[in-house]
Amino acid sequence: MFGKVIRKKRVALKLTQNDLAVLVGVNRTTVVAWEHEKFQPTKKIAALEDALNIGRGELYFIIQENRLR
Repeated sequence: MFGKVIRKKRVALKLTQNDLAVLVGVNRTTVVAWEHEKFQPTKKIAALEDALNIGRGELYFIIQENRLR
């Protein structure tokens, strides 16, 4: 679920995976891994929320909700 949110927001903002990676301070393969839910953006979550114009804590909440499923 969180991967879809990241991708949807990134596309809506017309950002490439590389653009988002630069904004957050990671490499493109990390963004790909987040979008495919290979691992969670725990250490970069605040920067990711800022880059995607997501309210602080919203993405964290989605990730936690995923863990309960």
